[in-house]
Amino acid sequence: MTITVFDSLDDNEPGVPEEIIGLEYHFLPPERQTKIDLALRGLQADLHLEFMLAVLRVTINNRPLNGATPPTRALLRKLLQAMDTEDAEVMLYESPYNDLGAGRREEEPRITWWDFDIADELCEFQDLRSVRAFLEFGSGTSSGHPKSEAQALHDLLLQGLVGDSTNYAIWGCANVRTAGAPEPSANCGANGGLWPAEHVSPWFRGVFWDDLLFILNPPESTLSILAITSS
Repeated sequence: MTITVFDSLDDNEPGVPEEIIGLEYHFLPPERQTKIDLALRGLQADLHLEFMLAVLRVTINNRPLNGATPPTRALLRKLLQAMDTEDAEVMLYESPYNDLGAGRREEEPRITWWDFDIADELCEFQDLRSVRAFLEFGSGTSSGHPKSEAQALHDLLLQGLVGDSTNYAIWGCANVRTAGAPEPSANCGANGGLWPAEHVSPWFRGVFWDDLLFILNPPESTLSILAITSS
C-alpha cells in the first residue's frame, strides 16, 4: 500500500505531494517471531490484557530507509501521517502478528476510529516502558511476574522486534511511572504524553496501562506498532 504525504503551509489550501510512503507487512525471521510469541504469552498470562501488534516495512519514494538514518521524531511524524488513513488502520486490525501468543480473545475485533497523527505528543523511551510495567505489576486484578522474569520477557519482545539493531527508537503515549522506582528519562512532547482512550482511539478502555507504542528501526526499514489495553 502506498500513501502520498502532502505538505502545505496553509491548512485552507491543498498541499503539494511531498513524499510517497509505502507500507506493507514485514515478516521477521522465525527465531525472532518465537521470541515475540513467548513474550506475548507472558503478557497474556493476565487474562485482562488485549493487544494488537503490526510490523510494517516502510519505504519513502519507493526506497527503504537507509540503515544509518537517524530514527528521529520528524521521520516518525512522516510515517504516522501515512498511518492516519483508513486503509492503514485496517493493517493494524488484520496484522498476522495479532495471532501470536494465545491468539485473539474475541471472535471479532472492536473496530473504532484512530488518530495516528500524534508524533509531536509522544514520549521517547529507551525501553517498552508500559509493557515492562504491565509484565511486573499486572492489571491490578491479576498479579504480574517476578521482576527478573518481567525484564526477561520485555527483552524477548524488544529483541524480537529489532534484532541486533542499535539504531532504533521507541515512542509511546504513556509515561508510566512505578512507585518506589527512580523516574526514568523520557523525551516527551509539550503535554508530557497522551491518554490514548481520549486522544487516539476508543479501542483503549481507559485504564492505567493503556498505551500505543511505535518502534522505528531504520536498519530493517520497519515500523512496529503495539497497542495494549486491559478490560
